[in-house]
Amino acid sequence: MVLARLCGIGCVLVATVSSADASFEWLTQDPRVVHPMVWEQTVGFAVIQGSNDATFPTFERVGELIRPTGKTIALRQVLPLSDNGYHPPESSAYSNALRIGVLRQHNDFVQVVIDPVRGRMTWLEKKHFAAVTLFSAMKTPECCVQLLHLGGAERIEVHAQPRDDSKILRAFNPPKDDWDRATLEILEVRGGWMKIGNHFNPLGGEPEGFRREPGWIRMRDDKGRLVFWVVNPDSC
Repeated sequence: MVLARLCGIGCVLVATVSSADASFEWLTQDPRVVHPMVWEQTVGFAVIQGSNDATFPTFERVGELIRPTGKTIALRQVLPLSDNGYHPPESSAYSNALRIGVLRQHNDFVQVVIDPVRGRMTWLEKKHFAAVTLFSAMKTPECCVQLLHLGGAERIEVHAQPRDDSKILRAFNPPKDDWDRATLEILEVRGGWMKIGNHFNPLGGEPEGFRREPGWIRMRDDKGRLVFWVVNPDSC
């Protein structure tokens, strides 16, 4: 079973690989065409993998009740924000690990985005997912992030403390330098802020010149949109 992780909008900063046969995670949708609701309301991610022909019953929430819709969705109908695996997939019958946005959780059910471009969502049972993680629970090495601009702010400021009035250590201005393209460690998440560390290497160490002082970034821009998506550290 393969587990994957998440990122944001505007300038797409994704891991690059030297071989088409490599296994890695990449964004499957241009963030600029993703429905605004996805970036505004997504609070976590879910990972699902299996036969493309597998079907899952869908549900709807009415008040505090979750009830069946009488409909199903096939895995091949789910459009992820990113997927982790081989590109192209090793088998046309079996999916990569698909990472999709989580909007809400309720008991044994989770509301997920099944088409990020059209903003389509549904409720599914949690048991179908390899992982369901809220952003507030993210940590390295289980998750790393790549930063993305949403088209508004020209830069993402890194603060010494999780406060707007704290010292600005640096700012990301993609795609001007390679550091901005790095996959970054998540050191801590606190009240809408994320503390990021160095370029993450699952084998240990960082490429020369990639060390930076850890600092805090806001997880959303001034319009409430995410400025990151999670990725699998193994894809670095």
